[in-house]
Amino acid sequence: EYGYLTIITALNVVDDTVTLKKSLLSELAKEITEEEIFASVTDPSGICRKLYLYLTIPYEHMRRYFSKDEIELMTPVKGTSKKDPEMRKNEINGVLKENLESCCIENVVQLAKDKKGSDVLLNVLNRWWNVDLCKAITNAVESEMQNILEHPTGQVTIKRALVLDKERKDSEKDNVLADTIWKLMKPDMKKWISINRCAFVLNALLEHPCTSKDVKQSLKENETVLKENKELAAVKIIMKVL
Repeated sequence: EYGYLTIITALNVVDDTVTLKKSLLSELAKEITEEEIFASVTDPSGICRKLYLYLTIPYEHMRRYFSKDEIELMTPVKGTSKKDPEMRKNEINGVLKENLESCCIENVVQLAKDKKGSDVLLNVLNRWWNVDLCKAITNAVESEMQNILEHPTGQVTIKRALVLDKERKDSEKDNVLADTIWKLMKPDMKKWISINRCAFVLNALLEHPCTSKDVKQSLKENETVLKENKELAAVKIIMKVL
C-alpha cells in the first residue's frame, strides 16, 4: 500500500539521478505494461497513480495530490539534498515519458471520463505537450463528441485541457487542440449552447486566444439561442464575457 512512498521518497531525496534512473526507473519502464499503467491511474483508491503524478506535476502542485503527511515523509531532512527539487524531477521524469504518453494516447477516452485518470492524462499532456496526444484527444472528441462533452468528467477534462493550452508559451505557434475542437463544435453551435456542460467547453474556447475571435462572432450570431438558455450556468458566464 505504501510502496509508492518509498519510491517517491528516493526520487525526492537522492541527488544522484543517474543512478536512480539506471537502478530504479529504467527497470520499471522495461517491466511495466501499458495495461498496468492504465489500471494504476484509474484505480479508485487514487494511490497507485501517485508515482505518475509525482513525475509529471510541477513541484509547487504537490499539495493538490499528496496529503500533508505524505509530503512530510518524502521531504528530505535538512542537509540531505542539495539539488533543486524541480531540477531533480526534470532529470528523472523522462524515463517513463514514453510509457505514460503511450498509455494516454491509447486510452484517451476512458481516461478523459475517469476522475482519477483524467488528472494523470492532463498532467502528462501539460508536462510534455505531445502533439500525438493532442491529436488523440481531438480524435476522441470527434468520434465520441456528445459522449465526452456531456459527460460530467469528460467535459471538465476537455475544458481543463483548453485552459492548459491557453497558458502555454507556444500555444499560438503549434495549436492543435483549441482550433480542432472549435472546428468540430462550430457546425452545431445551437445544440452545444443549450447543453450546460458543452457550453462550458464553448466558454473555454471563447477565452482561448487562438479561437476567441471566431467563437465570439459565432456566439453573437446565436444571440437568440443564448437568451433562450440564459438560466444555464455556463451561458450566464458566456453572456458576461460577450
